[in-house]
Amino acid sequence: MLYDNLKSFIDEINFMRDDKAVKHKQSKWIIYYAIIANAIGMMSMDIYLPVLSEIAEELDTSFFASQLILIVFYVIGIIARITLGPLSDSFGRRKVMLLALDIQIIGQALQSFATNIEILLIGRVVQALASGVLTILISAIISDMYIGAKRTKMLSVNEFVQPLSFVIAPLIGGYLAMYYGWRAGFYFLLINLVLARIILGIFMRETNFKLRQASFGNMLRGYTDIVYCSRFMAYNMIMAFIVSAYMLYAVCSSQIYMVRFGMEIRDYMLYQSLPLIVQSCIAFGYDKMPFGLNRMVEIGVATICIAAFIASLVISGVIPFAPITVLCNVILICISLGFVFPACMKFALDIFPDTKGTAASTIVVSRGILCGITMSIIGYYVEYQYMFMWGWIIMAALTFIIWYLLRFKVKY
Repeated sequence: MLYDNLKSFIDEINFMRDDKAVKHKQSKWIIYYAIIANAIGMMSMDIYLPVLSEIAEELDTSFFASQLILIVFYVIGIIARITLGPLSDSFGRRKVMLLALDIQIIGQALQSFATNIEILLIGRVVQALASGVLTILISAIISDMYIGAKRTKMLSVNEFVQPLSFVIAPLIGGYLAMYYGWRAGFYFLLINLVLARIILGIFMRETNFKLRQASFGNMLRGYTDIVYCSRFMAYNMIMAFIVSAYMLYAVCSSQIYMVRFGMEIRDYMLYQSLPLIVQSCIAFGYDKMPFGLNRMVEIGVATICIAAFIASLVISGVIPFAPITVLCNVILICISLGFVFPACMKFALDIFPDTKGTAASTIVVSRGILCGITMSIIGYYVEYQYMFMWGWIIMAALTFIIWYLLRFKVKY
């Protein structure tokens, strides 16, 4: 096993030095731009939350029908993402990315100029068919381009912007709707997609030079190998549980701070931004950490366990339920996310060097399913003030169990 790992590492270094790879080496700025474009694109999930009632009123439909634009997008998006990674392994990252962006532009344009709910939903379905392409392919492209600490740092930066976009999207949507109408959010996302298509089409180069033969059998075989790899699934589940712990808070943060504690929007934004600032410091300094990746995973697991312990003290009444206690716990969860995610992502993708796209799809899809389930539960019980803290405790317990099995039991 040690020999195989060493040989794989040497082959990857030789690949990075290959003339063809050097010829098509990406500029760092285009990767950073793709990360930012992805963050803006991810806002399409919830930027419309503040204007659902306005959409229902103007298009003369029910509020439930307007909610379908979120439900349909999420469900179809999860299913469609299963194919994006394997397709990039077979046809190349660039071709799949640009085709998916073209499809998203068509879907977003239909939504932007929709005159009834049917056209809006059709546009939503079309966009969902190619949604998440940057989320999946950026991780694969980074793994194609970088090795060692540089890869881990870039994965860390990519992960930082994703929860940020989820939090600020409803605020941007509400602001745009307030001054320019409910369609402004659709126009904003359409402009972002068009710019991304133009800039990435001109400057993005192919990074996958180990193309696989395209077939349903190869795709199924790739997923089978990944799912049956215990180490990969363990890293994947650790990431998914910690991300879900943060999303449990994010989905009801406005309910906690603005309704329960009566905060003004300015204070709410401050409490939202502090944990993400802490995570950003970890993300941009990841390659300068004085300890190895395994130690970082251990620190991250220990941190979320501390957050769960504090949550249990709040639930039992030992510590008061107050904004500062919630903030401290969220900061701990963001620290855990900052340490764990890039390391686990690197470990997971390194297991399957020839099918990074398929591996990235597996990570994104499984994380999306778990987050969807947990957010649905917390949304249903949002009136119970401690529900999200119980979620933290459960996610921390599951994270510790998986880490323990990975550390002491799992061999492959």
